[in-house]
Amino acid sequence: MRVPSGALGGCDPFVNLDQPVIVKIPPGDYPVRVTIADVSPEQDGSNLREAYLSLILSPAESVAVEAARGPDGQFYGGGVSTGTVAFVDAEAVTGCMPHESTWYEEVFESEDPPTAGSTSWTPTDRIRPALQTS
Repeated sequence: MRVPSGALGGCDPFVNLDQPVIVKIPPGDYPVRVTIADVSPEQDGSNLREAYLSLILSPAESVAVEAARGPDGQFYGGGVSTGTVAFVDAEAVTGCMPHESTWYEEVFESEDPPTAGSTSWTPTDRIRPALQTS
């Protein structure tokens, strides 16, 4: 994931894409991993779900894994009303978001491609191949 601003945002993209929880990280490109959980009663792989999303800040072996803390020392977190989570470059999202009264419709329900000079965009306009990690 590319985070050129160093402002990593976490949010439910269908509810608060325009107001992500922001954590400062060094600007750069980072691998992202989705952890899948088998929630089937038989644990046979018949009911797989995305359990959590991880942004890898360092290739070094993890010493500990813990929740992020804000400047006040309290745990950071954000709600996911739709069961969906996303990482975003918070400054990029802020710069690309349509007006707050129409952002949901313009981002998720528009079938029209953006026009020159428009601040609206479709998600596929910004997708690039995932970073490959070994």
